[in-house]
Amino acid sequence: MVKEQLNQSNPQQSERPKLKTTLDKETIENIIKVADDKGQDFKKSGIKTHQIRNFYGAINQLKLDYEQDRNKAVNDFNKTAWEKLNRELVLLKPKLAYAKGRDGKVKPFTDFMTDAIDKTLKSDNKKAALENFFELVQAVVAYHKSYGD
Repeated sequence: MVKEQLNQSNPQQSERPKLKTTLDKETIENIIKVADDKGQDFKKSGIKTHQIRNFYGAINQLKLDYEQDRNKAVNDFNKTAWEKLNRELVLLKPKLAYAKGRDGKVKPFTDFMTDAIDKTLKSDNKKAALENFFELVQAVVAYHKSYGD
């Protein structure tokens, strides 16, 4: 009975952080909460650091390309640069599917990352969405590692 009263007095206590429908509208505070929650989940499900870091390497290359293209632009990205980045994001999905096919343990991670990619692609403000996506992936890797290996 006491347990039931505690749950009723604070219904949000058990609510887990979630990403919004698009990443361009996301706050950095929520990104960090989600990343912490997911990093811990991925660790509990038996996903190894090297499995996440394999994907993280591809993201880092994409981020490097993004920063180089951004620095070349006088004001902002042109249409061609955005199309290239969108293409590269979409091409991450088969890599995730391959990882899931090789080891079913990574399914929670691959599903989460596929969803994050979709939320980035659906965003109106591509620049904000990409930057939030990069922050999200980096934070997930960091929190996953912080929960031990």
